[in-house]
Amino acid sequence: QLEDLDRRNRRVFAYAVAMVHLRLGQKEQAIDWLERSYREKELPISFIKANPALDLLRGDPRFEKLDFQQLLSGSEQIGPNK
Repeated sequence: QLEDLDRRNRRVFAYAVAMVHLRLGQKEQAIDWLERSYREKELPISFIKANPALDLLRGDPRFEKLDFQQLLSGSEQIGPNK
């Protein structure tokens, strides 16, 4: 249902969708949405990386890559199109 809202161009907070998927045990979908949250700069990567709720994803190459991408961009700005 969350994806349906997104398809209808309703604003969806990608980080929140990631957390729902994680709670449902859907790790791949959770990482997909975390990557989107990162791309949309909803939250600083330091918040995403430090959140204990994401401990289940630690060690996953896709999750760990988010930190590498942040270092390459050199930016911690938040908000749309920052």
